[in-house]
Amino acid sequence: MVTGSGRNIGRAIVLELAGRGANVTVNTRSNEAEANAVAKEAEDLGARALAVIGDAADKATVERMRAQAEETFGGVDIYVSNAARRLYKDFFTITDDDWDHYLNQQLTASWYLAKAFVPGMRDRGWGVAVRPPPKLSVG
Repeated sequence: MVTGSGRNIGRAIVLELAGRGANVTVNTRSNEAEANAVAKEAEDLGARALAVIGDAADKATVERMRAQAEETFGGVDIYVSNAARRLYKDFFTITDDDWDHYLNQQLTASWYLAKAFVPGMRDRGWGVAVRPPPKLSVG
């Protein structure tokens, strides 16, 4: 399960996992065509793939991702909390509202993913959770 995996590093992570034999769940916030294209690339590498559209900072979306992945694959052993809305602003122009929105996307999404997937990992006795570091521009 890789959030924010319709392009860039998320796409690369999905394809690397698929190339190593993992079944994958692709997630984008809203671009279904993008998610389906990455899922198709993963299938071309021999993986089973599932595309789930929705915001990883939305608890209902994460629950839906968990339910669909469990139904399709029997569970999730690895998840990468990659979804991010970048602050395309200079550090000195970021407002409190910008920061609150950024924290929600970065931290709340990671919290919802952990709450959804770690219990199953614990029950199966194995799992990996990954959160790449965020990027901030300082001008």
